[in-house]
Formats: sequence, C-alpha cells, structure tokens
Amino acid sequence: MRVVRATRPAIPCSSRARALRRYARHFAPHYGREFNEDAHVFEATPGYIYHPLVPARVFALLPATRIIFALRDPAQRAMSDHAMWTRQGVTPRSFDAMVDACIAVVRERPRALAEGQVYTHVLADDCVAAAARAGEGGAPPDGGFGDLCRCYENIVAKGLYAEQLDRWAAVFPRSQLLAIETDDLARPVDVMTKLCNFLGLPMRGLDTTKLAAVNTAAKPINNVVAGQGGQYAGMSATANRTLAAFYACAPDYHAEWLGGRAKAGVGQHACPD
Repeated sequence: MRVVRATRPAIPCSSRARALRRYARHFAPHYGREFNEDAHVFEATPGYIYHPLVPARVFALLPATRIIFALRDPAQRAMSDHAMWTRQGVTPRSFDAMVDACIAVVRERPRALAEGQVYTHVLADDCVAAAARAGEGGAPPDGGFGDLCRCYENIVAKGLYAEQLDRWAAVFPRSQLLAIETDDLARPVDVMTKLCNFLGLPMRGLDTTKLAAVNTAAKPINNVVAGQGGQYAGMSATANRTLAAFYACAPDYHAEWLGGRAKAGVGQHACPD
C-alpha cells in the first residue's frame, strides 16, 4: 500500500462534466470504483464539508474514498475565518459585527438552525447575488464580495457541524467517514493510531517519537487558542457569549460523531422557536 498526495490541496468540486474530469485528474490514476485498492491519495479542502452539493459530487466520482473531518471548536473556527477575510481585504467588518450579522441571517428562518437546514434553506452559493436579493441599502457590507453572511461563507454557519456531517452520511457509508477534533492533535500518537486504523494502514515502522503535539497552549493554531478563561486570543467577552449561546441551540454532533457526551452548555440557553 502506497501513500501519495493529490496534485494540490483545495481542489474545487463542480458538477459540470468538464470540471469533474479536471477534478479527477488530480487523483489519476487512483480514482473510480477501485480507489484505495493500491494507494491512498490524500488532499485537503476545507470547503468540502459545508458546501451542500459536494458530498454527492465526490461520491459520484470517488465512491470508495474515505473522508476525514478535522473539526475545530466552532467559535475558534469563526474567528480564524474572519481573520483570514480581514487579512485578504475581503471584509471591513469587525469580528463582533460580523458574528452578529451572520447570526441574524441564520435566525431569519428560526427553525432552520434546530432542524439542520441552514445551508439548504437560508444561505446561498453566490455571495454577491445573495446581497442583491436581500435588498440591502447602499454598498454591500463586504464590498465587491457581496455579503459573506448570506452565502455559504457565513462564518458562524460553517461551525454547524452536525448539519454538515449528516449531509455526508446521507451519501457515504458511515464506515468511510471519520471525525476528529483539532484539540486531539495535542495527543498525536493517539490521533495517528486512529487514522491508521481507519485507513487500514500499519503503524509498524512509524517513528512516533517524531510526532509533535500541535494546537496546544504552547503551539496554538493561528494563535487563536491562546486566550485565557475560556476565551480566545482577541475575542471579546460579548462575542464569546454570543457564539456560545448560538451553538448551544444547534444540533449537537459530539455523541454521534466523536463518541462522547453531548457538549456542555447545550440546552442551557433560550433558543428561538
């Protein structure tokens, strides 16, 4: 068994025939029904997990592939996402303002959050068109990029993992799906053992002394987890409370996907009907 990488990370997965052929070439000659028979080909694309059309597209082309979801704390993920958009000059909004705006969009259809239908019933694929349809006065809040809160780039919706994982499970057998938390990377040997077992790869010959812990207080991811007292570096107490209340009203994914108890705080906040 060989382990190789695809030609690049973050590969778009379109439904158009020409785009699918182009996508397949990144995995050639290891795609199709015989995928994973003689090699494990890896690639990483964060957008796959939340785009509602991707699971069916991937399954149509790579039905035997195995999917690993690395889940960050949703609030941490939202802050990191906002930092990226700010660094790239995509949005002028502060983190607190964007959190409030993105939550407000989700709550325009209150039941969508509890029923796991935010991406299918609230958000749109095209950020610019979504801003235009909303009829927002003046320039769109994110300029030429439209309104990130009204499309699939909504920074708080991306942390609704239960909805996203269930969409993958509706297409792929659960035996081909594995979720881990980035907090687990503080225990690299445990994570590597879990991954090797899932992929059918031997641990034999692997020098585990070279596996270093990441996403710890000493080595935080993007410096976002370096905060104190349950907050993240640079996150206001208001944003911290707002996000905690929002995610507490969302379907929980811990018990079903991570084999643990429901996340603390779920059901302890007043949720919109």
